[in-house]
Amino acid sequence: MAAKGELDFEQDTAVATAYLRAEGRAVARAANGGAVHHTPLGPLVEAGNLLYGPWVAERLSGLEGFLATHPDEVLPVIRAVVERGADYSGTDAFRAIHRLRELRAWCDRLWQHADALVLPTVPTTFTRAQIAEQPTARNLVLGRYTQFANLLDLSVVAVPAGMTEDGRPVGLSLIGPAFADHRLLQIAHRIQEAQG
Repeated sequence: MAAKGELDFEQDTAVATAYLRAEGRAVARAANGGAVHHTPLGPLVEAGNLLYGPWVAERLSGLEGFLATHPDEVLPVIRAVVERGADYSGTDAFRAIHRLRELRAWCDRLWQHADALVLPTVPTTFTRAQIAEQPTARNLVLGRYTQFANLLDLSVVAVPAGMTEDGRPVGLSLIGPAFADHRLLQIAHRIQEAQG
């Protein structure tokens, strides 16, 4: 679980209320008598932010030729994100690689005392129109508690966790080390049984 006060729901109290209620039930069921730890999220969020920092240069290296010869065959927002890769230097990339190694070491220590981390699948929801207004910024918000799994090589299972009072779905993400899928699915099964 996240350390107290570290979850940011973008002032969406309906999602926060529904998530925290579901998290409490899920943790009680999934812990199965085991200890529950609270962990800081800063290192995980930092790793996730790298995905849209120097790592876009990696995407550009693979797509640059296609973007040059087929510019109209890529959604403008995706093209804009990928083309930002040209803004990063080799020095930026190596700094990010070294920082990611430090963050992976931090994450490896996390799994020495935790089987799984429980976080919101998304911290809020947006309409399609809201996404269209600010596609990059709002997709970063939606991925806040899961996108770090890509660069840290983690397993993630999303579990439906009910609805907000205004009818929007809420999900829990169970996160563990690489190849922990079976354990996460077992925990997810226990949570789903408890929800009926």
